Amino acid sequence: MAEFIDTGLFARHLRTMKSRYADRRSRLESALARHLGTVLSVRDSPGGMHLSADLAAPLHDAEVARAASAHGLLLQPLSSYRVGEGRAYNGFVLGYSGLDDATIETATTQFAAVIERFGRPRR
Repeated sequence: MAEFIDTGLFARHLRTMKSRYADRRSRLESALARHLGTVLSVRDSPGGMHLSADLAAPLHDAEVARAASAHGLLLQPLSSYRVGEGRAYNGFVLGYSGLDDATIETATTQFAAVIERFGRPRR
């Protein structure tokens, strides 16, 4: 491991992964805007391997997540992170580090189909 760090290979790996994840995030944000732009707003938070997105009322994130799971989509509702009586956010945490372009497109299309079942609110 020391050699990996000392030779600069670790730094190169980090640069590669940072660029790769930024590209995947951008592709996911574009697909979400295209398919779910009227009901989902991505929060600005640079970096990482997940993004947060707010869901328009009257839709409820936990209900949408349950319906999505029946279609093979795993959505993590933001409301599940609420502690005590604090404010519950209505939205999702979406991971993108392991997604390729085809998966992003398929998943966002399926996500939009689930939302259609609930009716599309307007922002």
